[in-house]
Amino acid sequence: MSEVSAGEKVRTWLNYEASMTLAGLTRRFNRNQTFICNLEGIFEHLCRKFEILCNFQRSLHFFINPSLVIDLSFLEGHLLPISASGSNGDRPKYKRLELNHSDSDVIKKHCRIGPERYSEPYIVDLAPNDLSNLLGVFNGSCSSTDSGILIPFNYGRINMGFFILWRQDRPRAGAAHCDNEMLRSWVATYYAFLQSFLTREYQIFPQTYLPSYYSSRWAKAAILFADIRNFTPLTEVLRNAYAHSLRQDTSVFREIMDEHCREMANIIQNAARGRIDKFLGDGIMAIFGEHEPDNGPKAVCRALAAAAQMVNRFDLLKPGFLEKAFGGGYETEYNESVELELGVGIDYGTVLFEYLGDDQHREYTAVGDHVNFAQRLEAQAARYDDRTKTSFPPILISRTAERCARPWLINSEVKQVIFNPKGKGQLYKVFGMEPSGFHQLLYEQSEQFDNWNFERQVGS
Repeated sequence: MSEVSAGEKVRTWLNYEASMTLAGLTRRFNRNQTFICNLEGIFEHLCRKFEILCNFQRSLHFFINPSLVIDLSFLEGHLLPISASGSNGDRPKYKRLELNHSDSDVIKKHCRIGPERYSEPYIVDLAPNDLSNLLGVFNGSCSSTDSGILIPFNYGRINMGFFILWRQDRPRAGAAHCDNEMLRSWVATYYAFLQSFLTREYQIFPQTYLPSYYSSRWAKAAILFADIRNFTPLTEVLRNAYAHSLRQDTSVFREIMDEHCREMANIIQNAARGRIDKFLGDGIMAIFGEHEPDNGPKAVCRALAAAAQMVNRFDLLKPGFLEKAFGGGYETEYNESVELELGVGIDYGTVLFEYLGDDQHREYTAVGDHVNFAQRLEAQAARYDDRTKTSFPPILISRTAERCARPWLINSEVKQVIFNPKGKGQLYKVFGMEPSGFHQLLYEQSEQFDNWNFERQVGS
């Protein structure tokens, strides 16, 4: 057997370290902690790994978001000062920065922060003067002879910031060295994993800037609630029918809910580009347009497109749900009437995005009057109101949502209804529609453009 070269040994060590680190990162996300806390831990861990890998002793991680312009001369940035933890022992955390025009020039000299996308990381060697200027932007310091490197984590679909590493005192004995090709391979492995994991588990999309994505803020968004009508009577019938076999009852519920949630989630996330905020039993809360606050028509139309497809899809799934629950002889065996329908409510306006909960469990969600009103609309959709003697269609939208989406609504199939929401002391004029009331073809054509603010009425 031939001897293994030093380069092959280093590569084997790198592959082992990468696999172990990726396994550790997955476990961090599976813990019941906040999203930002997990991000801080993950990027802190990667900084430490990069220090060992590249034979450096100091590092920091930072985000620069060119899309969030504070004014003409300032950009928003976030900094995770890893090297600061060596002095006081505190766990480093992100802090927000406001970078002026000169700071931006220094960053742009070394960091590609434009809209371009690159297929592989570009490792940048930092001369002592370049390193000093770059660290000065983040109120850091180094000796006049220190050199370093910059590692990007924004060369693919998702911006995950940049790492700066430098040698402050002396080389670390026994640390591994690798050339740029091996380092790029190692960095690309981590980036591909995080990109896939964050996209799959948290519905984070290419335009997302991670710290700002989950920061507290006011923003305009379309809020959608959907819920199955008469699902509680269905559970009561199932309980009576399968009282002798709780195991069978449980499996039926699981199959029905798994299929329902899977199909609705696919429509919201993939077909309509929304984000599922939470599952509420047989209900769903979804948010559209939270990163495009100035484009109300796009947000509302995507919510309406999701609502129309969800109602149509549920009508196709409903016979299968009843057959799973009761078998083929349901109509001749049970007198109880269980008419399953999907009700959807949509509102649009300014809401507060914030982390809510305690130290053990927090959820990033939207709160505000528009969220509450959307939920009240959903509670009345596909129902009959005895107080107003009104039969509501399966999709109800608020006046603010209707104003945004008016060109995409077919007038003859959208009707104005009087809505008396629970807990409100007045009547509201809202709009009800069947899925056919939304102009799907015009919506698909509009998706080809960035600006949807045009005046055009669509007749029947």
